[in-house]
This record gives sequence, C-alpha cells and structure tokens, in this order.
Amino acid sequence: MRVLDLFSGCGGLSYGLSQAGLNIVAGVDDWEDALLTFKHNHPNSVVVTMDLSNCDPSKIEKTAGGHFDIIVGGPPCQGFSISGKRDPNDSRNGLYLGFVRAVEHFRPKIFLMENVPNLLSMDGGRFKDEIVKDFEKLGYEIKLEILTASDYGVPQNRRRVIMVGMLGKNTFSFPPPALFSSKITTAEAIGDLPEMSVDDGSQNKRRASNAYQRMMRALTNEIYNHETTDHNAKTVETIALVPDGGNYKNLPRNLQSTRKVNIAWTRYSSNKPSHTIDTGHRHHFHYKYNRVPTVRESARLQSFPDHFIFFGSKTSQYRQVGNAVPPIMAEKIGKELVRAFETSIYQIPDDFYLRIHHSRPRFKNDLENVLLYMASEIAKLREEDRDLFAQKLNAAIKLYPGNASKTEKTINNWRTEIASLLGLVEFQGQKAKPGQMAKFLASKQDLIEFFRHFLFKFQYPGGHLKPRESALLINAKVRFKPAKYLIRVMLEGVQASDNGKFGLSKAEATHCIFNDLRVTRENRTPEETLQIILKNRKDGFGYDNSGDTIRYAGDILDYMRLADLVRYRPNGVFYLNTSQISVLDAFIKNDEYFQPYKKLYSKRGVTASDISKTQDSWFQYVNSKLDTSAFDADALTILEEIAEEKEDKAEFITEMIKRIRVLSSQGRKVRTRDIGHVGEAIVVQHEKTRLARMDREELVKNVRKIPDHLASGFDILSFEGAGELKRTIEVKTTISKGKLNTDRFHMTPSEWGAAQTFGDAYYVYRLMVSSKDIVLFIIKNPVRQYRDAKIEMSLRDGADITYSEEAGAYEAVLA
Repeated sequence: MRVLDLFSGCGGLSYGLSQAGLNIVAGVDDWEDALLTFKHNHPNSVVVTMDLSNCDPSKIEKTAGGHFDIIVGGPPCQGFSISGKRDPNDSRNGLYLGFVRAVEHFRPKIFLMENVPNLLSMDGGRFKDEIVKDFEKLGYEIKLEILTASDYGVPQNRRRVIMVGMLGKNTFSFPPPALFSSKITTAEAIGDLPEMSVDDGSQNKRRASNAYQRMMRALTNEIYNHETTDHNAKTVETIALVPDGGNYKNLPRNLQSTRKVNIAWTRYSSNKPSHTIDTGHRHHFHYKYNRVPTVRESARLQSFPDHFIFFGSKTSQYRQVGNAVPPIMAEKIGKELVRAFETSIYQIPDDFYLRIHHSRPRFKNDLENVLLYMASEIAKLREEDRDLFAQKLNAAIKLYPGNASKTEKTINNWRTEIASLLGLVEFQGQKAKPGQMAKFLASKQDLIEFFRHFLFKFQYPGGHLKPRESALLINAKVRFKPAKYLIRVMLEGVQASDNGKFGLSKAEATHCIFNDLRVTRENRTPEETLQIILKNRKDGFGYDNSGDTIRYAGDILDYMRLADLVRYRPNGVFYLNTSQISVLDAFIKNDEYFQPYKKLYSKRGVTASDISKTQDSWFQYVNSKLDTSAFDADALTILEEIAEEKEDKAEFITEMIKRIRVLSSQGRKVRTRDIGHVGEAIVVQHEKTRLARMDREELVKNVRKIPDHLASGFDILSFEGAGELKRTIEVKTTISKGKLNTDRFHMTPSEWGAAQTFGDAYYVYRLMVSSKDIVLFIIKNPVRQYRDAKIEMSLRDGADITYSEEAGAYEAVLA
C-alpha cells in the first residue's frame, strides 16, 4: 500500500506506519531540517519541498507518482493548539485545505489526519465540522477519536485527535487502548541514558534494564542527539528544589513567580509516563538530573528508536521531536489501516435491515454502583402519587456523588432510565411505588442475579424502548429475546468448535443478529446464523463497528457479562460461560413474552399511543416472578473468574475459593448468598491474624463464628486485644464484577438491636470483593455513628445504612 505523508516533519508518523508494513513513498514539507531527518531515516522514500498552503499535486506527481492508497498528515497545529492563541481566523488553520486538495486530487481509498484535541472545540466545534464536511463532499465517511499515547506503549501522556476517512463505507477501527498491563514510565524509558553529553556514535555503556529500553536499542547501541543543556548556577539551584514529579508549587514562595510560565518549573515523574513533549525544550526537567532532557531523551519519550537520528540545530531537533506522532502509536494505527484497506464489509440487504434501539443509561460506566444506590433509595419510598414519587426519586438521584451540579433535565433523564430501562419502579394509574426489582437488589445486594432477571424479561419490542420505537418494531413484526438468541448461537458455536470455544464480537452480534429482520422477524435459526458468522470469518468480511452502530447489541452483551452469562476477553470477544449451564438452560427454555403486545401484532398501523396504554402493565410484568432458583449465581465460578483477572490479591482470593470449595464438597452448589459465609470465614482469619500480631495468642483460639440459628445479631466473636474486651462483629460482604464504591448496607432488626446493646463492642466489617479491588471498611458502634451524623439510617425491615468515610476506617485484609 503506497502512502503519501503530507506535513511529514521528521517522519515519526511515517516511521510507525512503515513498521506496520506500509510503503512510505514520499514525505512533503517545507521544513528543510525535518526533511533531512526524514530522508535519512526513510532512505527508500523521496522528499518533496513544498508550502502546503499552496499545495501543487502535480509537483508531487512528478517526484512520487500519481497513485497513493493512503494519504496521511498533520497540518501544523499552532492555530488551534492550547499552547498558542486559538484564533478561528488564524491563517495557519487554512493549511488543512492543502491536505484536502491533495486528497481530492489523488483520491486515496483512505486518509488519516492527526491533530491536537482542541481541534474538536475550536470555534464551538464548527471548525471541526467544516473539515468533516469538506471530506464528506468528496465521498469519504469520517471517524475520529482522541487517542492517548500512553495507552499504546508510549511513555508519554500525549493526546491527539486521529481522523480517518474512507471512500464509501468506513471499516477502520481505532486500536483498543490498554494493550499493556502497565504504562511505560519516564524512568523505564530513559533511565539507561547517560547524565552528561556524549559525542554522536558513542556506545551506550549502561545496560538496558527493561523491555522498552531493549526495544529502543534493538538496532544500535550507539547514542545520537544526546547533548545536554548548560544552565546557569541559579537555574540549577532552583531546579534542585523541585522533587521528582513536582512543579513550581514546591518552590519557596519567593521563587514561585520567577518565571512567567510556571510550567517551566515542572519535573518529570520517574514512575509515570511523561507530560506531552512539545516543540520547546525548556518546559520540563529530567526526573533525576537538574537539567532539561536531551533531544535523545525526548525522542525516547516519543518512542523514536535510538537508530532514528535527527539533523539540524539542537533547537530544530527539539521541534522535530515535539511535532511528531509517536512511532509506536502510529504503528498500532497503521495495523488497523492495513486491516481496513483489505477488508470487505458485510452488508444486510436493504429489505431486511432494521436497526434496533433501546434506552441507554447515561450512567452506564458506573452502572453497578448506581444500581446498588438507587435500589436502596427506591426501596425506602412508599407508594405515592406519580408526581410526588418523581420528586422524591429526583431528590435521591441528586444526592448520588457527582450529581449535585447536574441540570434538572439530566436528573429527569436518570429517573426515566432507572424506571423504564431497569424497571425499578412500578406504575399503576396515577400511583407509583418501589418495584420488586429494587427491593430484591436492595435486600440481596446480588447484582449478578439482578441482571439475570433483567435479561430474562428483556425483549424487542418492550417497555425499555420509547413508545414510537416499540410501535415501529410491532409494525415490522419483530419479536425477539436477545439474550436467549445470543446464548443459542454461542452454544451452537461451542458445539461446532474443535476446541469447545466460540467467541462473538459486538459487531457480529449487531450485523448478523440484531439488525437483521431475517433473525428478529423471520426467526432464522441459530444454526443458520452461526454458519453466516463463520462464513464471514472465512471470507474475510468485516463489519461497521463504529460505536454508534454496535452500541445496542454491545449493551446486551455487557449486561450478559454482568450477569455472568458470558466472559469478556481483551480481544473484544465474548465467550459463553458454560459453567453456568443450568442458568443458560433456563434462558434457552424461556418462551415468555409480554402478553399485552400480542393483540397489537394483528392490528394495522400500531401507534405510539397504543404502546403507551400498555406501559403500566409492562412495569408490573418486569417486576413479577423473581424467584427463579436457577438464576442463583455460582459463587465458586465467580471467584475463580475474579482470580484470573486479579493478581495482587491472589492469596486472599485463593483463600475464598478454598473455603467455597469446602462448601461445594458438601454436595450443593454454592450461591452468591453463601459469599456471606465465606466473608465471615475470611474475617475470622483476619481477626486471628490481627490478635496474633498483637502477641495475644491466648485470645486467638477463642475467636469464633456464631452459628446462624442463634440469631444473636452478629456473626463473629473476637477481642479488642487490649485486655480481654470482647469485639462483636457483623460482616457485610458484596461481590461484583466491577469495582464497587457503594457506601451502604442493610441491618436486620436483631443486628441493630445488638448494636444498641453492645455499643462500642459492636463492629460492622464491610467487605467488598471485585476483579478491580478488595476493600475492608470497619465501622465501630454504628449506633453512636448514627447519633454523631456520620451514618444515615432509614427504617425498612430493620435499617438501611448509608455511611461516610468519617464513620470508620479502611484496613488491609489480613486473611
């Protein structure tokens, strides 16, 4: 694939693309030093000296030929960078028109334009919109996204907008972030380079201490462009006052205003990726040495390998490095460009295409925490007139962390989504009341089982859609239960696979299932759908996997992951959790549909008004029959999956799994409600370890679990350690896929009564376990904390407790 690089600079973007297998034919710029660097490091490419504000494609043709598969480039950003004055009328903003003229003339299949994130907000977003329109007029479909270099193995938190256009359908996918388990730090990137200047070509005498340094030195052990800057004594003295990762705020007050630009006194952090490398060279200091980084150190932080040599004055070299696209990030993008170039797109015939929609919560990224909070708040409410119920629900939503400043419209949207999509509220006439789904989640704190109930009822059409969308689906004769169908397709895939594994992507689910009427209306069998998916894979077909396109099928797969029906892998594929076979079987046998829609299928021209008349019945339907025993989650399986994802707490997780297996060996399947018993066992061990570390071995043997049948209002009897004062402990354990920030739990009447009786001898141990974190929060004497207003209490079959961090303290689990 032939590539033309406009505004090429020194060639960082081109170098990365060449590493992805692309053929860099030519670099075009009017910067002589940068072109010298480009030519040296791209010996098989030609260079064209040209002011691209007066782009002359014919001159490029004479030097580099007239056909290019891909055109890339980044028009100079000074007109709209945060580092300069952002003026919509800046003549430099017109440089992109030269890029447009080249694209219009050569008509590549793909173009890529790189720039600063501020491009998106320039002139209220209108500048970006004009750029997009210019390319759309030429027949290109545009995708753009802000990428952070440190997400792709670059030791720098550099953010850039990447805009990719393709003639016709855009099949490009941005490379997924977080491809590395941990980000490359500044020290890891440049720690092997010498403190002082060295002559070009000198051998690096230090040993490479990590994979990144070895990669940078793979083709040479020689050092180039490593001339240090000589600062005056006063500057060195001032730099020395700034600690690793510090800035001007660490200076004595009399020195803090000695520079007009305070960022000039910023020192890199050794244990984090660096700040953005810019075109200057006096804005940041080495994390260890009292000087600015050298050109080579800056190049390392941009991911240029050591054999990439820069030419021109030192100031010019710094500018070349600062203007470049990090090659490692460019390589990742380049691989996706190759894939997009070679991919044919799978298309549903127009006669069978109908895109499915549903309501999407604005809080999806924090869904589990919001659900636990809202279920508890809703469960406290009583049946009220709809308007009064809505007011009280809005007040609760407003109190969720981060919502205090949200507009009334946003709060109303939250309320609508909580009610319509998640079914936490029941309506009847002018009345509203807490739904059984809310009460279930508030009392059991079992998110996995909650999502199983949720998906069991989820269907198209349904009350989680806007009435007009449900009407559209009924008129199109759509009748579809997505979780059931996805499970059946994936089971077919497992059975057809040689290794018993089959994964499904969001794009495949979207284009082969959700948006195809041959599935949602005409009941194409899962076997047939599987064969289409497998054939597309064999034939190399791709899919439009833009976020807006695949989000609805993606939501269902995400909900299935939260329900532990599927497992997600970093390759973007979902795999069936075949250990939950009884639950999967319950879904497969699920033929239950919302009956009030049944008669509407025979009616011509169903309207939104027809759907609205059924809404109250819908909320009653989703809150009915929540006692499906097959939905109980298998605690052992959940913990084993968490153990796969979490390494730093492996001993704790292993101990929990061991205790779960003891319960399993008794011949019964362990439910997530048994997590409570495991949490109690862990806390018993925690207490024994705590007392042993206090040299109170005589008390260790007396720490014990209180049998459930005694109903004493606490779970564990332990000791303070100072003397023989007793410590009565109630353990509250929650397990979840995602990290939980919940600040609430429920206490039964006997537990609250025990807290009143034992006073300072009564403790609540709040234990939260997820693949992201393990948290133990200890509250002493919840009754006193309530009196001191450090916890809030609402009466509901005991007490719903909401606590602040002032109510207790975090402790490391000692089990």
